[in-house]
Amino acid sequence: MFSMTFEELNGDYSQERMDTVAKALEEVLTSALPQGCITVGVYEA
Repeated sequence: MFSMTFEELNGDYSQERMDTVAKALEEVLTSALPQGCITVGVYEA
C-alpha cells in the first residue's frame, strides 16, 4: 500500500513531474472505481 501526504510535497515540482503524477492518479482511480474500493480521507493537523 502506498500513501502520500501533502507534507511530503515541497512545491518544487516541474510541470512534467506533476503531469506524470496526475496520470498515475487517474489510472489508480479509474481502476479502483469499478471495484468500489476508493477511500478518501482528510487529515487536518
